[in-house]
Amino acid sequence: MSQQDRLDELNVVERPLLRQLGVMGWTHVEGADEDPSTGRKDYHLLGRDTFQQTLLRDRLEAALRRLNRNDDGSEWLDERRISQAISLLERPTSRDFIAINEELHDKIVRGVNVSGPDGEHERRVRFIGFEPGDENEFVAVNQFRVDPPGAVGDRGYIVPDIVLFVNGLPLVVIEAKSPAVTDPIATAIDQMRRYANRRVPEKNEGAERLFWTNHLLVATDYYDARVGSVTARPDDFLPWRSVKPVGIEQTRAAMDEVCGEIGKAPGTELVQQEVMAAGLLRPQYLLDALRSFTVYMTTDDGVRIKVVPRYQQFRSVHIALQRLQEGKTRRQDGMSDRRGGIIWHTQGSGKSLTMVFLVRKLRTIAALRRFKVVVVTDRTDLEDQLSKTAKLAGQVMRVARNADGAKTHLGRQEPDLVFVMIQKLQERNGEGDEQEIVFAAENDEQPDAKGENLLPAKTDELRSGKLVAKIGERKAFPVLNESEDVLVLIDEAHRSHTSGLHQNLLDALPNAARIGFTGTPIEEKNKKKTREIFGTYIDRYLLRDAEADGAIVKILYEGRELKADVTDKGTLDGLFDATFAGKSADEREAIKDRYATRARVLNAADPLKAKAIDVLRHYIVNILPNDLKAQLVAASRELAVQYVDALNDARDEIVAAIEGAADILKDIAPEDAQEAGGDVAFLSTALPYLGAIKALEFAAVISVDHNDLPHLKAWGGVSETKQRIERFKKPLSQDALAILVVKSKLLTGFDAKVEQAMYLDRAISGAELLQAIARTNRTAGEAKRFGIVVDYYGVGKNLADALAIYDAEDQSDLTGGIGKPEDLLPELRQVRDAVVKHFSDVGITLGSDLQAFVDACVAKLKDQKFRAQFLVLVKKLVGLFAALMPRPEARPFTRDVKIFAFIAKAAANLYRDRSLDARGVAHKVQAMLDAFIAAHGIDPKVPPIEILDPNFAAEVARKPSGRAKAAEMENALRHHISISFEKDPAKYKTLSDRLEGILTSHHEDWDEIARQLQALIDEATARSDGGFSVHGLEPHTEAPIFGILRLRYGNDDRDADLAELSAKIVQHLREESAVSGFWDNPVSQEEARRWIFQHLDNCSIFDFGDLDAIASDCMGVARANRAAFTS
Repeated sequence: MSQQDRLDELNVVERPLLRQLGVMGWTHVEGADEDPSTGRKDYHLLGRDTFQQTLLRDRLEAALRRLNRNDDGSEWLDERRISQAISLLERPTSRDFIAINEELHDKIVRGVNVSGPDGEHERRVRFIGFEPGDENEFVAVNQFRVDPPGAVGDRGYIVPDIVLFVNGLPLVVIEAKSPAVTDPIATAIDQMRRYANRRVPEKNEGAERLFWTNHLLVATDYYDARVGSVTARPDDFLPWRSVKPVGIEQTRAAMDEVCGEIGKAPGTELVQQEVMAAGLLRPQYLLDALRSFTVYMTTDDGVRIKVVPRYQQFRSVHIALQRLQEGKTRRQDGMSDRRGGIIWHTQGSGKSLTMVFLVRKLRTIAALRRFKVVVVTDRTDLEDQLSKTAKLAGQVMRVARNADGAKTHLGRQEPDLVFVMIQKLQERNGEGDEQEIVFAAENDEQPDAKGENLLPAKTDELRSGKLVAKIGERKAFPVLNESEDVLVLIDEAHRSHTSGLHQNLLDALPNAARIGFTGTPIEEKNKKKTREIFGTYIDRYLLRDAEADGAIVKILYEGRELKADVTDKGTLDGLFDATFAGKSADEREAIKDRYATRARVLNAADPLKAKAIDVLRHYIVNILPNDLKAQLVAASRELAVQYVDALNDARDEIVAAIEGAADILKDIAPEDAQEAGGDVAFLSTALPYLGAIKALEFAAVISVDHNDLPHLKAWGGVSETKQRIERFKKPLSQDALAILVVKSKLLTGFDAKVEQAMYLDRAISGAELLQAIARTNRTAGEAKRFGIVVDYYGVGKNLADALAIYDAEDQSDLTGGIGKPEDLLPELRQVRDAVVKHFSDVGITLGSDLQAFVDACVAKLKDQKFRAQFLVLVKKLVGLFAALMPRPEARPFTRDVKIFAFIAKAAANLYRDRSLDARGVAHKVQAMLDAFIAAHGIDPKVPPIEILDPNFAAEVARKPSGRAKAAEMENALRHHISISFEKDPAKYKTLSDRLEGILTSHHEDWDEIARQLQALIDEATARSDGGFSVHGLEPHTEAPIFGILRLRYGNDDRDADLAELSAKIVQHLREESAVSGFWDNPVSQEEARRWIFQHLDNCSIFDFGDLDAIASDCMGVARANRAAFTS
């Protein structure tokens, strides 16, 4: 980082944020003193014994005494109990990082139990006070140094820009970047993920302990600011756009309050950093988010994640609960209950979690804890989804399985959480059976005895959201609960609120408050009725808001007509002749005979089969390489089943075609194949994925009836359907079920991040259309930059008509979220120009010598800051290019993309930084990139060579210059030191110091640097006695332990004593680790660490303040060399 960038970061970003935090109640503490003339910093321990510690223990102990007192105000916590409570945070029982964070979050929020003053009964100890009047301490420390395990002296530590401590606990880490640098937010996020060891966990490049108690990560460049959890992927970091959780009509006044705090004139627009700080980092908001708006959940692919709130969730819950407390009840108003309203949050914005947060927050408010909460939905799949999510609220939950159960649960006068499908709110008919009532969205799934669709007579009424009963008319429903302390949360309120069954709900709970949730706008003709039932909007979070925030991806619409290829060049025969044009006629015929088994994929005469082939070709080219999946929407249940068969046939034909053409395709460059287009381009793209294509599976998800024919019944069964859905939600690499074919199921309320494409082959409009295409807009990492809707039916031609049921404002919002693939072209051009400028700004431009340009770029990428900025840009470049390929508009960018991808790969190999390899961002064009990279001397499939490899010297010798040889040796040695450091910190610290000495002493004397580095490599790879040569010490156990002790002691006058002490520590660790499961048992390891601590204390060789760090380092060495310690 340049000195100017650092000054910009400090003056433009960091200091203004610290000032704003100060006026909101945070105390600023300097973490370092900096010498302005040299930039050297003197970091402060801030009450810690070592830089490895992350809790501000003195402040934490003081907070424990303040917050935990007897009723008379006297203290009951003594030193022993305080140490007991803190040890539960410092030594968690969980093993992996996210489990530790979850365990400590629970302890921080709920408190922990320690033995009480009487010695018999346990008492709860609070770390943070969440009630009014509780005395918490809020401290903001800038430049907070933390030493990861193995860091020695002034090397290897991390320094987050700002850490926010509540009562001595580090809850927020903030990384500030100058707005002048390239892509500052992405760079800040990458740096925090490195600090937390979340980027490449096996590299141990960060200090995880600082993040054990972390609640939020914040990346800011002043003008932009993004927030995420410790498990958030880069694209999960989102802005916070609310200064206060209030409605839009109060927003300007709230912003003016913040302007007054920070010294800006009223009416001034606030930048994103100021908005985020005011709306999230204000102490009461931060504690609220910590307590009521944080959940841990397991994703569809089995990964445990931490979820923190988005601003619209935080805002809507606060507004809703304020209205619930202050609004008039039905009795007070005389007509309607005024405590509810409508929450319109667009698809993919987390409505289910908003419900969870609302329930959790409600339970923390004394005046609302008495409320019964009833969640109403109209679909079994929605009920399953919501009930699973609601378990995160930690509430007593009851699910009504039938009408009698609904009456029982709704009638209880308890503050519980009840789930009920609205279809259960009906009386039985004369025969004792429930009426068979379904919603329009599902009605066309109901079959008759012939296996065809039972189409309703009043289709228009059904599509407007009304219900139809197959038997009888609606009967009056009894009053079940007259309490005003009932809150009804109605999901998909746009669909169910006009029905007769909703009237039953009103009859059953006449005095309840009602909040309707919807992900789509309310139809214009239903708005009046909706407001009469629910009241006015509580909060709106529109499609354009979510897209601007990055909470969802943009949807690209593509109308598709099937047409046969007409150019000979697009066929295998045509390109075959062009490829072997230099051969004689006889030679060409001989070659053709050799490849006589090749095949082409042709469009079928049958329309459904032709569409199935086209769907699968599109999927293989655009979706499969991203490890993602798709849905296909058929016009009937019968056609859905036929599509499954057609897709299976299409897969087999495509596999045969690839296998038949494989030998020819190997002789054709990928870019030539793409230029040819047609079958050749497709088969060339598909060839690398042949194994995955062979494994592809397809399934129908439809409703079935006992009168259905066997071929339809085969796709029925509740458990089988659920199993298929769960399989579909996993990435393709984990489960080969690639495409689900549906009629109407799974088009609403179905969340699968892996779904990138939806193929439409039936008429669909209005709310159902919006709900359906929104299935593709969930984010899923770098590979999913957008969702795709491929229209075979012509829905898009009538899109304006389909959206005409909404008012003008709603139409504008909805159509703005749908684009075309060619809309990406300007962004691709802009990013390409930014990559070029990234190097031209430092004097590196592409002339006639490509290799010289590549070498200069790779050399410049040694600077980690410059490299991080390039990483962000090149991944965007490759991703956008892949998104547009194989469209002709993308081809002019091919050369630039290949060159910069090659530079990224060369730098990734040289600097052993695999995160820099941009090829994995866009698997669709990986074969093209790999071919270019291989043609320029790097095998993209072979990892960089290690110094322990017997061919390392030969690989170095092949480098074209002394500088290149020295660079390869330097970076290989750095990598070896990095991955080996924990095995013997003293040895590898010595090697690291000598490496830096060689580079400094022989500046740009590449031949001498290479000669001395070779000697250092020989020493690094040779079997030795560790960092310090002491006769008789075992090199993989005793010598590394001795090195730790020697570094801490500082001189050699007690080497004999230290050697004896090392042997005793190793002997004890050998005995302890011989017990089965020792290295999987944190408690046993902690006991061993304490033994080392006590033994070191008894020897009286070291300062007491160093003992904890020495004991931890010894355990680190034993863990890294566990095989040697247990042998």
